[in-house]
Amino acid sequence: MRAVNSSSSCARLSLIQFKVLHRLHYSKAKLSRIYPDRLDDRCDRCSQAPCDLTHMFWLCPKLSSFWQSFFECISEIVGLKISPSPHVAIFGRPPDEINIKTLKPMKILLLWKSPLPPSFKMWLSDTMSLLKLEKIKFTLRGSSD
Repeated sequence: MRAVNSSSSCARLSLIQFKVLHRLHYSKAKLSRIYPDRLDDRCDRCSQAPCDLTHMFWLCPKLSSFWQSFFECISEIVGLKISPSPHVAIFGRPPDEINIKTLKPMKILLLWKSPLPPSFKMWLSDTMSLLKLEKIKFTLRGSSD
């Protein structure tokens, strides 16, 4: 829980991470069980079923190139091969062998209902725009890392 609270200065991303962690977001699979006559449980991106939270954020085939680009970029930045993991991707939690505070939470959290997957370029742009805010946050906390 502490990792969710400290992983981003963006309140919206932190709230979405909290909701994902506690399963407060209703996936299409869950909504189709609540409203069987109105919704089906197929993914809006790939049309596969069931479209649960794991599928929406991690397993959807339409996200594979996004995740591949993300993990290649992060591996290059830290100088170590980081294996694809939903903990790193969704919650920004780095693997134990990497000594950094956080990896940025994903654009996928903000676009979780979108039929189109986010682009790597979009994620990179968002990450660069948040760097200034992160620097201010860590300076105020007295951290030089």
